[in-house]
Amino acid sequence: MKQKILLFLLPLAITTNCFSQGNEKNSKDCVRKGFTSINMGVSIPTGNFKSDNFNNNEAGFATNGAVFDIAYGYEIAPDFGVTVVYRGQANGKNLGTYAQSLANFFGSGSVSVESSAFTLGGVMAGIYGSHPITNKLSIQARTLAGFSVAVLPAMTTIAYDDSKTKLVTWFQDRAETTTFSYIIGAGATLDISKKTYLLFNLDFYSANAEWDDVRIISIGHITKTTEIDQYNFKQKFSTVNMSIGLGFRI
Repeated sequence: MKQKILLFLLPLAITTNCFSQGNEKNSKDCVRKGFTSINMGVSIPTGNFKSDNFNNNEAGFATNGAVFDIAYGYEIAPDFGVTVVYRGQANGKNLGTYAQSLANFFGSGSVSVESSAFTLGGVMAGIYGSHPITNKLSIQARTLAGFSVAVLPAMTTIAYDDSKTKLVTWFQDRAETTTFSYIIGAGATLDISKKTYLLFNLDFYSANAEWDDVRIISIGHITKTTEIDQYNFKQKFSTVNMSIGLGFRI
């Protein structure tokens, strides 16, 4: 928590220092060294996270979701600087395909599945570079690394026989863990005014999460039995994120 607070305060402290050093430091060039932006867009799963291969133990069956971030930064040299990003994303699960895969595995009957979305949220810091194309348009590249809280969603699975009689219900607990994550991305900025601009981002996000001792409760409706077990899960998250945002030079 202390590290997150320090990362949050760093760009603000640098900018405040810029304003406090007299009128000669209050020039347009000084003011524009800092920036903040708000971005949102679509998160597209790739690799194992997207996979719907039931034989793949790390298949996430993930669907397109949403991504949101708030970025702070400071230019430490011409067209080069540091940035901190607070971000979150959510990706649903292809429940229909997952349920059918389970039914195929059982060999008969049908399966229903209810689940919330995978969510990831965290703080990352890194560097960026910018290259002007015109007076108003620039392209950028950035690399960031940090930590994300990855949430394995709670899930309820019910198996039925061919006559739709309920056989077994499994309740999987929600779990969360903190994992290393990184972003490699590119984008473009288009000036609206001297202090505001539009921002377009294309990023690749990756994280590897492991959840230990996740509880699963199994209820046998025919046998009238209840079992409680614990399992370990892992998921490699990888998404391509496309977003648009509004930036402010400060």
